[in-house]
Amino acid sequence: MRRGERAELRSRRFTSLTSLIWLGLTSCGCEHPVSIDDAWVRMIRPSQFVTAGYLVITNTGAVEDRLMSVSSPAFESVEMHEMAIDENSVMRMRKSGPLVIGSGETLTMKRGGIHLMLIGPQYAIVAGNDIPLTLMFEDSGALTVAARIREE
Repeated sequence: MRRGERAELRSRRFTSLTSLIWLGLTSCGCEHPVSIDDAWVRMIRPSQFVTAGYLVITNTGAVEDRLMSVSSPAFESVEMHEMAIDENSVMRMRKSGPLVIGSGETLTMKRGGIHLMLIGPQYAIVAGNDIPLTLMFEDSGALTVAARIREE
C-alpha cells in the first residue's frame, strides 16, 4: 500500500468514526426525560366555555422536574387545578402551582384530583379529534403531545 493510499484510508476511517461519534452524541440527547401517556380532553359543548384535560406524566430522568405550565393553541388558556377538601369538609377546586414529579415517579391527572382546566375554546372541540398540549417543564423544557377529544 502506498503512502497516499494509507493517508486516504486513515482519512476515511477518521471521517467514519467522527460521524459515528456525532450521531451518538446527537441521538442520545433527543429522548425527553419525561413521557406523557393517555392525554385526553373532555369534549366541550357549544354553550360551554371550559373543559377538563387529563394525562399521565412519568419522569424517567435522574432528577426531579417540575411542570410549570401547559398551553394549547386550541384554548385561550390552560390552568393546572386540583380538587381538595377544605376546612369545612367541602370539596373545592383550586388553581395549583408548579407540579413536582420526582425521578422515577408518575403523576396521574384524573377526575377528582389534579387536572387541567382548558378555558376559552378557539374552535370546535369535537370528539375523536386531537388537540396539541405543550407542557413546559422547569428542567426538561417543552414537550408537545396530542390529546384526544373524548365525549366522557
